[in-house]
Amino acid sequence: MQKILIAVLALVFLGSTFANTIAVQDSGIRVSKPVVCFSKTWIQQQIIQSREVPVFEDVSNMTGNSTIILFRNENTGSWSLIEFKDKSGCILGHGILKLV
Repeated sequence: MQKILIAVLALVFLGSTFANTIAVQDSGIRVSKPVVCFSKTWIQQQIIQSREVPVFEDVSNMTGNSTIILFRNENTGSWSLIEFKDKSGCILGHGILKLV
């Protein structure tokens, strides 16, 4: 289970950014990744309603001093990856964890 969470985190962190574009170093390709951002308060209310708890937190200078937190509901398998900066929170990913 931990290996899957680490793999998910690695994939998301490799592709996540607070800005809309990233540069892939090997090929030099720029891609845009749309994210949805809300007020920090609204995001926190949604996390509480879904009964997800933080399982991982990273304070990153790469994304302009933002905090990225992985939340998870152990009972339902739901997860949310949120990037907080100043008074906003951006949803980098969410879903239901399924073991393969």
